[in-house]
Amino acid sequence: MKWYANEKIPGQLDYNVADPMLSLVQKYNIKVRGHNVFWDNPHNMPSWARYLSPVQLSSAASRRINSVMNRYLGQLIHWDVVNENVHFSFLEQILGKNAPAVYYKKANEIDSKSIPFLNDFNTIEHGFDGTSNPAKYLEKIKELRSHGYNGPLGIGLQGHFVTPNLPYIRSSLDMLASAGLPIWITELDVANT
Repeated sequence: MKWYANEKIPGQLDYNVADPMLSLVQKYNIKVRGHNVFWDNPHNMPSWARYLSPVQLSSAASRRINSVMNRYLGQLIHWDVVNENVHFSFLEQILGKNAPAVYYKKANEIDSKSIPFLNDFNTIEHGFDGTSNPAKYLEKIKELRSHGYNGPLGIGLQGHFVTPNLPYIRSSLDMLASAGLPIWITELDVANT
């Protein structure tokens, strides 16, 4: 469902991979999360979108969110609206600091039954990444709220562990729980056991 896979060429939408995958999991009554509407890392945006003017990017992003969310309307339990937005800020740099809040609000307007999620990495894995530690994650939530998004929100945590540090994981989850939002481990892998 990623933008770079669904629209390799501007205006040419391609859901030939996502549609059958969704059909397969629905056949077995497996709940599905939408990953993702936007990926805030410019290297994971469609290559053509990286070089658009603010007006052009705003227009393309509006088409994108309407296209993908309406296509799967009512079929997904969550959407990672602006993926890895604690680490990256491509949309803010081009469209302004309130851009993520605009897209979270739009996502909630399109599909009010699907919970919009923040989703990032290195928040619970270890304390070495000062960019996305639990305090920074909570700051991002406050930033979204201060820019006008006051709708439902979830905390998505990518768990890419090398050697899990259980006390750090526990304290990170406790800190994030103070936001009073649903917390999901959205990705999970352990390199060493």
